[in-house]
Amino acid sequence: MSFLPFAFAARRKETGTMTQGVGLDPDADAITTQFRHLSLIDEILPAETTLSEEQSIALEKIVNGENCYVYGAGGTGKTVLLQTAVKRLREDLGKTVAVTATTGIAAEAIDGVTIHSVAGCGVVKNIHFLGKVSGTQREVIQTYDVLFIDEISMLSGEMFDRLSEHFGIIRQRPTEPFGGCQVIVMGDFLQLQPIEQLKTANLNLRAVCPAMMLDRGLCFQSFTWDVLNFAFCELKQVFRQEDEHFASLLSRVRRGDPQAGSEIDEYVKSQRNLETDDDRHFEMKLVSTNKEANAFNTLKLNELETEEQIYEAVDSEEPCVDVDHDRYDAYCESLRNNWRHLKGNMRAEEKVTLKVGCEVMMLLNASVLPGTTTTTTTTTTTTGGETRRLANGSRGRIVKFDIPEFEEAMTSHIETLEKEPNTKQRETDLLKRQRGWVKRAVQNKQKIPYVLFNGFDEAIPILPMEFSFDTAGLGKNVRLQIPIKLAFAITVHKSQGMSLDSCFVDASKVFAEAQVYVALSRCRSAAGLQIENLKPTKIKAPQDALDFYNHLREPNTYLPNTHKWWQGRPGPKSQRERAAVRILRQYYDPLREEYPDGSFSEYLSVRHDRMRKLASDEQLETVPDWKCRACNHRRDYSLECCFLAREQVDRDIDENVFASWSQRRNSSSSGQGMTSVDTRNEDITPSTRRRARSDDDDDDDRDLERSLRRRRAENERLQLEAENVRLQIQIHEERLRLAALQAQHTEQLV
Repeated sequence: MSFLPFAFAARRKETGTMTQGVGLDPDADAITTQFRHLSLIDEILPAETTLSEEQSIALEKIVNGENCYVYGAGGTGKTVLLQTAVKRLREDLGKTVAVTATTGIAAEAIDGVTIHSVAGCGVVKNIHFLGKVSGTQREVIQTYDVLFIDEISMLSGEMFDRLSEHFGIIRQRPTEPFGGCQVIVMGDFLQLQPIEQLKTANLNLRAVCPAMMLDRGLCFQSFTWDVLNFAFCELKQVFRQEDEHFASLLSRVRRGDPQAGSEIDEYVKSQRNLETDDDRHFEMKLVSTNKEANAFNTLKLNELETEEQIYEAVDSEEPCVDVDHDRYDAYCESLRNNWRHLKGNMRAEEKVTLKVGCEVMMLLNASVLPGTTTTTTTTTTTTGGETRRLANGSRGRIVKFDIPEFEEAMTSHIETLEKEPNTKQRETDLLKRQRGWVKRAVQNKQKIPYVLFNGFDEAIPILPMEFSFDTAGLGKNVRLQIPIKLAFAITVHKSQGMSLDSCFVDASKVFAEAQVYVALSRCRSAAGLQIENLKPTKIKAPQDALDFYNHLREPNTYLPNTHKWWQGRPGPKSQRERAAVRILRQYYDPLREEYPDGSFSEYLSVRHDRMRKLASDEQLETVPDWKCRACNHRRDYSLECCFLAREQVDRDIDENVFASWSQRRNSSSSGQGMTSVDTRNEDITPSTRRRARSDDDDDDDRDLERSLRRRRAENERLQLEAENVRLQIQIHEERLRLAALQAQHTEQLV
């Protein structure tokens, strides 16, 4: 389980009494003009919530115990329905409900936590995590009656399957999806999707094995999706945008209509209030990449002429072997080399520069208990007793910097925690490191930021937290840094689930399908939207999601989306994708011979004991020095699936299949393989052998042929539709011409 860090509510001495937090002084606005433009879902439920007919039908199915998939465009009331359903299930039916989302920001909007946090698994790298949680977490998961997962489009089909099996193992009902929980998933597959690791440019893998998690496919491409037998509930009425024409244009963008791009740009310009344009610099800016967001945040920071503080990260390495291990130095060196790949991809920056008045965003989940420095990982109790949460993605503004004055309170809390039997050692270790940081900060007069977060009436002092990156088989890279970042601009991916009064969308570097739609649909009105660098070619919809929804809408007209996450999309595949498929087949083929009546998905599921089974002593004895070179797990924890695929893994490493073109070129020129700890003590040299044609090449050819046939059929259908439209236009023009002649003839008679 990944560790969730802490933030602290300060205690300050004032006239001999202890007060909570930092009171807001009259000169510090609670929330800046820009911050008022930005909010998460603001549909706060009143005492009586009136649902639409569509929402009421979905609510009835949920309350009756059905597994449901609730979907619809952005702003159709999915969150309001979720909140209403949770309230009914808890208060009226007395059920234990887990409310989760796929991202921290989305979880904050629904007063939930991330699905990874509930599962207790953190960022998953391989299937070794399945069924392994603390005793307390196990007890909690076993109590769940209903599981909600919001923003389901950003959860991969592969992870959906593994989470289902994880819950099944923990709940001791491994043959049932999610261990028998009622499952409600919400979201829109025509919005942002998970980024498959095989498609990332900075992939740092030497090979893959059947045990590794690569975030492949969408949830409806999993075997768990089929078993859940969902009731499908579509929400069509748009509440976020009251302007029907604007909502219609957004709907066309959602389905990938390129022409809608120029139309929506023109319409937005026609609705703009020129008198208020001078204030538009206060808007939250939505950009496509982290690089763009960082540049804009730096620009806005430099405009502030207020007190500045700089916080530099402390990086360290924690090898998974003892100091006296003969490979300890090699493991340390490899972990140090990891920083080259990690520094540009970690949420916590190497150096954080902040000023009073700047907008910031929380990077980790944290909680605060007032009156002490005690914190929990789930809730925050404020002065009035109200339970709240400080989540990854919470946004606020720095109101001051001050020297921390709560070392004694931290010491007292640590002593209390050490006496409690269920306290995790990692929690107390982090608290001790933070206490040491506070002590040094007082000695050096180092100030810490006090942040007024949205929804809080007191500023929270922020201490450094741990950000760790676990490399299986090697250990961890750990960064200690202030867990906040500038938030004048954020990426479109971080904005999914938000509702904005106004925003500025820069589409110049859009790279993902549905990215344009997610950005534009965050805004409640065309008048509050400003668009720049939008080209028709940037408007794309995920074809798999279109196929899925077309079949739901017209099952007799459109074929279902039949390929699953372990097969990949039909058509040409990258070298990495083809290699990943070969690895699965290397594991699968022996099982197919042993169980000819089984299906591929059965053998990928850990419910089939072979997928999660450890390699036997007899197998390991046949290859004395072997351990999986892909997941790098210890030999005594090696899985049978890795053992069965070992030869293909070795070939992929020898041929540098997963290296980028530039890496292979550099490797070839130097005559050396990829730099990493080689647990087999071998020098790897790239092979230039031409790979023989295999069965998966034939399968790819057949997939390509089917894909081309489908495209030809689709093109023919579109051509027929276009011809039909052309004929209708001709008929309409002819009718107008005849009407004009008739009118002219009537005038002559008169």
